[in-house]
Amino acid sequence: MGGHDTDLALTHMCLTPHENKHIETRQHQRFNVMSMSEQATLDLLAQILEQKFGVPRDKVALGTNLEEIGLDSLALIEVSLTLGKRLGRQLPTEDMDSSGTVSKLVELVRTEMERPDGPTT
Repeated sequence: MGGHDTDLALTHMCLTPHENKHIETRQHQRFNVMSMSEQATLDLLAQILEQKFGVPRDKVALGTNLEEIGLDSLALIEVSLTLGKRLGRQLPTEDMDSSGTVSKLVELVRTEMERPDGPTT
């Protein structure tokens, strides 16, 4: 029984600094590589599509085809510029394809946000 108590204490001691750092990170919420989850990216994209193009949020899901919600290549450039301003990163418009899905766009944003050397706006 003593061994289990020691293991628990050591595990708790090892996790405590990480937990404190995680809590501190949450207090400073800002769109960055640490807080930019797939859901947060999808939510931001849905907000932009609703504000700029009148696309209802319930129409924006990962499997949604971009052409089906009325986004052409010019609209995607505007989406890219708006996302870039909100995220503080320049997003590559040449990789955006209107025949793709929302999921591909979300992944493109997340990939760019994870690049430590990516261009900033």
